[in-house]
Amino acid sequence: MQKKRFLATLTIVMLLGALLPGIGASNVLAQDDPGPAPVIVTFSTADGSTFRTELAQPDDIAAAVEALEGDGYAGIPIGTLEYGDGGVNAPHEWHMVDTTLEEMTIELCDGTATMVDEDLEYWVDTVGQFCPWNATVVDVEPGVAPDPDEIVALIIAIIEDILSGIIGA
Repeated sequence: MQKKRFLATLTIVMLLGALLPGIGASNVLAQDDPGPAPVIVTFSTADGSTFRTELAQPDDIAAAVEALEGDGYAGIPIGTLEYGDGGVNAPHEWHMVDTTLEEMTIELCDGTATMVDEDLEYWVDTVGQFCPWNATVVDVEPGVAPDPDEIVALIIAIIEDILSGIIGA
């Protein structure tokens, strides 16, 4: 039992020693040229209802900023629908993930934020995506960067769960 505890502790120390310098110096997931940070874009749909989603692709971010300065049209936002506001789409009980801007999409996912609100289960569980064709950009804000301390806490919790299974076995 003592040997397992020692090996578990040594494993944690080695993993944290390898990960912490990278977290402190930069984002663990960062690449050589990560490009611009994600942004939160507020779109207005055809009925005037609004929703917010995160854009991460540099071309999409540039198009949203340009649209804000112009006529508002940046392309058709399309993303997978998930339950909950995702930290960006309050007061809605849904949010979009992996949102991109496209020139064409299928008609099935075209709608308004109000339509999604009024039939949420259908939109999330059946349609699965949202792509309002007439959406216009009304605001662009900086996205929320992950907190390095939260990343470290998550890594430690995962390691502790793994090790508790080893030690407890």
